[in-house]
Amino acid sequence: MSDIAERVAKGVAWMDRRYPDWWRKIDLGSLRMNGVRFCVLGQMNPGDPIAVVDDVIAVGPMHLLGFNATPKNERAMEEYEELRVEWTRVIRQRLETAA
Repeated sequence: MSDIAERVAKGVAWMDRRYPDWWRKIDLGSLRMNGVRFCVLGQMNPGDPIAVVDDVIAVGPMHLLGFNATPKNERAMEEYEELRVEWTRVIRQRLETAA
């Protein structure tokens, strides 16, 4: 399992505990991991995305849960895209299984 997949798996486990069926609420067409309103967390509470972000920060660094790029990373934009691809893969897999 890649580093990105491991981190996202940890984020998925956290989301499953905190927000049951969270994956049904994510608009994959607008998913962007480098923008708080369009990331997985921001889409959980569009009216106040920072509230959900604060909830995660209380647990630990967001990048360790696949919600953010690694700090001080020269290839952060590439990493955000890799995170988006992995979150999308997980969400699509769940949607297909639930159908």
